[in-house]
Amino acid sequence: MVAIETAWGSRSPIAWPASEFTPPADGGAWLAVDMLWGDASPLTMGLTGTGKSQVAGLLQLTLYAPRGAGRGAIPWDVARDIFNRALVSGVQFGPASGPMAGDGAGAWESVIVRFPFIIEDTL
Repeated sequence: MVAIETAWGSRSPIAWPASEFTPPADGGAWLAVDMLWGDASPLTMGLTGTGKSQVAGLLQLTLYAPRGAGRGAIPWDVARDIFNRALVSGVQFGPASGPMAGDGAGAWESVIVRFPFIIEDTL
């Protein structure tokens, strides 16, 4: 999560999984983060501290803007530019999906962008 927060910076508030969040009262854009974790696989065998494993997953970013503001108000391209094939704080992100229409929520409309990722871990 630190990798995402570091890369996104102060562009907009972030709604984290399993955390309370209130959308901006001023109607500004905001970002919701979901991490879908995959299986781990060993990369090397070795003693403690020398063995490496790899964990794959999918980062899903849902970007929200006020309904009626238009899709141009949703900075999905900024998210795509930040994470597309980037190495951020030890997390290697793969190629980004294209923008997908989200279902929005109440007064909000949304766009979803997904990024596969891999984390290597030394055991």
